[in-house]
Amino acid sequence: MSTDPRCVILLCAGHFGLTLCQVSRDLQAAAGAGSTWVAQAPQMQQVPLEGHHKSGYGREGQTTAASEVLCVRFSTQANSLENVYVTDSTGHIMLYQIRYDASVGVTASRVRTYAGSEMLGTAIYDLELVTQQLLDGKRISSVQLSMADDWALVFSRDHVIRLVSLQRGVLKVEQKMLGIQCSSYSVRGTMSPDGAYVVCGSESGELLFWGRDGKPVLPPAVPQVRLAGPLMDVVWSSRHHLVACCAMDENALPLLAFVGGEENGKPLPEKEVSLPHKPPPLTATNPESTLLAMSGISASIDSDGHRRWAEHWIHSHDHSQRSALTVDEKRRMKENILLRILDKKAEESHDRSLGTTLQSPGGTSLP
Repeated sequence: MSTDPRCVILLCAGHFGLTLCQVSRDLQAAAGAGSTWVAQAPQMQQVPLEGHHKSGYGREGQTTAASEVLCVRFSTQANSLENVYVTDSTGHIMLYQIRYDASVGVTASRVRTYAGSEMLGTAIYDLELVTQQLLDGKRISSVQLSMADDWALVFSRDHVIRLVSLQRGVLKVEQKMLGIQCSSYSVRGTMSPDGAYVVCGSESGELLFWGRDGKPVLPPAVPQVRLAGPLMDVVWSSRHHLVACCAMDENALPLLAFVGGEENGKPLPEKEVSLPHKPPPLTATNPESTLLAMSGISASIDSDGHRRWAEHWIHSHDHSQRSALTVDEKRRMKENILLRILDKKAEESHDRSLGTTLQSPGGTSLP
């Protein structure tokens, strides 16, 4: 996670709370042509799990029983990429905001806790954010989107999958999907890219599907699967008509995949990713400390003319137009755009060089 490509932030969790791992990196000129990211030594920081849940269920500030973090998921919405959702063993979902600042590093602060009477005391072992799928499938409107922070599938060991909305501190169950066997293992599922189906494994080894109305979808409309051992995880590709699942048993297949859609295998159209509506927190900057002046960045731009244009573009501002963004915020956004372009260029250069190295002496591509 990071809206700033110079920093990669990793999260892990457990009974101790959250552990943040910050990996800073510099874009440096590669040998020959192009550029490459060079990672620095990681920096670790622990954030203890707070023992107070301020919600409408229970007294304000009431100390809850000892809880353990079970799942961590970054937000998938373009305007909240720095938000992370944390589930625990007492049925709460906590929203943390991850901040990265070059001067102080990475920090995490709790924004709010979501709770609902139906989920209290029920451990949430996994959470799948599905807001974008619901929007693409027109299952929620822009009005509904404005009323909630996110939508998610939550998975517990009580034989129920729940579609929930996270509404300003309230965890509201919108739909239940029944028929799954889940009491001993933490099975996980997902939603189709168009929001039409939910699919999840079961301890019985079955692959189960549900439709928009939350009712089961049965074969032959969907694949009939029963593997040896609990079916633990399912993924649904966002680019191809493909579903893959796996089971936990030495006699089960390592991976079982189903491909559907058009006969020619044409992939789904790639979605355009918009820039965040709000930039990450900023510190005071000056022209001498821009990304172009940092080690390796300037060298990755092709020519002096391009570097002069980039410097001019980053520092040019039309003061006659009113804007909600400050000059520093605009400059940082332009720097991030430029870094994304350079990063993409480096990936393309790497792919071309990799394609060249995979050619045999006779000109035939190696498998």
